[in-house]
Amino acid sequence: MGRPAGAVEADSDHDETVRANPAIVRFSQGSAAGPRLVCFPYAGAGALAYRSWAEGLPAEVAVLALRPPGRESRLFEPASTTVAALVDEAVAVLDDQLSAPFALFGHSLGALVAFEVARVLCQRGGPRPALVVVAGRRAPQLARLQSTLHAKAPHDEFVAALRELEGTPPEVLANEDLLRLLLPTLRADLAASQSYEYHAEAHPPLDCRLLALSGQSDPLAGSAAMEPWREQTSGSFELQTLPGKHFFLHSSEAVLLRLLSRELSALA
Repeated sequence: MGRPAGAVEADSDHDETVRANPAIVRFSQGSAAGPRLVCFPYAGAGALAYRSWAEGLPAEVAVLALRPPGRESRLFEPASTTVAALVDEAVAVLDDQLSAPFALFGHSLGALVAFEVARVLCQRGGPRPALVVVAGRRAPQLARLQSTLHAKAPHDEFVAALRELEGTPPEVLANEDLLRLLLPTLRADLAASQSYEYHAEAHPPLDCRLLALSGQSDPLAGSAAMEPWREQTSGSFELQTLPGKHFFLHSSEAVLLRLLSRELSALA
């Protein structure tokens, strides 16, 4: 949730839409044998939430990010309202992008999408992630947290809840014209997040390394809610707590990228 300003930004000069497919952006080429990091955005965000990451990760890492409908260059496409729809598109888009060792990273809603994409990839055979990083999202088997931010909340209540989370720039919240463009997508993302149902029987646990990241002061997904992610893999598991609130991936970006650099270098 939050930081939806990127929904109306144009792609910056160093962004490359992979094979002219607007659903995925490559921010760095990496090396031929180097690992790939595929990033999934949180509610209201798009691929550009990760555009600075290439500068903080090793040069051999290719950094890619999914761009779901309803944001950035896909602003006027209807946004998906279910996690299943986001997963289906992501799997189709990534089909020819996963030949090198790769990792998936997702924050908040993106963590759920990354997790479910990993489950599908592992079940169908073929390339599977060596590492899945989930950040800022309670373990999927836990009861849904009652949030102050509801997809169908009245406009003023919805904007007030966004302001509380401190993830959306104040200038965006103060611009009614911009809000009219951005809020439908954010509401759709929240509907997807809030309607998600975990089905343990659908897939066995992952068999790769699973790294869970929590913000030290995150009111939505503290370390106690992130620890149960360990049940989602038969591989190694680690929980790391970083400084910051829910949007620690931005406020503690340098710390996070150092941690990811260590993890990704181990895949090379």
